[in-house]
Amino acid sequence: MADKKQSEIVMTDFRKLHFDNEENPRLPAKFAGADDRDILNHMVLHVSLPDLMRSVGEKGFFGGEPLLVLPDEKRGGHTVVEGNRRLGAVRLLHNPDLSTVKRNTLRSIAERARHKPEKMPVIIYTSRDEILDYLGYRHITGIKDWTPLSKAKYLRQLYERSEEETPDRRCRELARIIGSRSDYVRKLLCSLSVHDRIRDSGYSDMTGSDDLSFSLLTTALGYSNIQEFLELDWGGDVHSDKMNKARLRELTIWLFDRREGRTRVGESRNLRQLAGVVANEASLSEFRNGKPLESAYMVSEGAQRTVIEAIWDAGRKLDLAYKYARGVTLDSGERRQLSLIADTARAIRKLTAPEYDD
Repeated sequence: MADKKQSEIVMTDFRKLHFDNEENPRLPAKFAGADDRDILNHMVLHVSLPDLMRSVGEKGFFGGEPLLVLPDEKRGGHTVVEGNRRLGAVRLLHNPDLSTVKRNTLRSIAERARHKPEKMPVIIYTSRDEILDYLGYRHITGIKDWTPLSKAKYLRQLYERSEEETPDRRCRELARIIGSRSDYVRKLLCSLSVHDRIRDSGYSDMTGSDDLSFSLLTTALGYSNIQEFLELDWGGDVHSDKMNKARLRELTIWLFDRREGRTRVGESRNLRQLAGVVANEASLSEFRNGKPLESAYMVSEGAQRTVIEAIWDAGRKLDLAYKYARGVTLDSGERRQLSLIADTARAIRKLTAPEYDD
């Protein structure tokens, strides 16, 4: 297959190549059908296009990585399915004013460029389906990693084109194609469905960067308690609309609303506490009424878990200190700290099991 593809590489004038503005998994959903200027502005601001311009301008275009294209019946020429950044870099080297952002930077790069390729190596395919398998290996399990959101969008294209009859079979088929697990495929697709619901429900303005919001949402949905809170049906179709819309709005606000300067959940590491809160009615009530997440968590099993984990962690650290203590000299402050540790341990023991206290 590799030899066959190499023999099919043709050099094509970059002016006959068009951005993929319909099914490009690396573009946010709002860019579907966008014009070239909007796409270029996005790539300049968010995907390091100026750096790629510098590289191409200094070293030329590396022909060993051809663009993968499809015939474009509407616009003529070809649509670039793989290689849109490279096309953008070449376009801006020839005309940096195509973008309306960072114009001075782009003009400077273009003026200093030693190379401004007129033709680019491409492989022409007859359908998008022929390209999808290759993209899966390359960007999901291969050397050029995509963001989780881009992976999910790509997988959804595969899912919708699959001829398998059931969702489970489709997920297993996709897993084989990309060399991964079917549960990983289902997790990304289901998370994308929820992400789309947030966007389509009119409060997507809270989510900020699509990539960052999707990663945080996917992590949150990895907790079974949060899935149950949303009443998600992850056992059915990955496009299932079976979820509690009111609770989804709550979760969206907790994760993404920054009108108070920070979100209710804060850092992603606090999602474990959120999972504990939504599984306990008393904790959830406290959180809904404005209590901080940590305080609401302590109302449930949070206090139990926190104390137990802290005790075992302290024990491990004290064991380590004891192991290396021989020959070590401590000052008065450090000896006082040891006494405080002993006093605190006795106090915890008395609070939690007074019947066993000496």
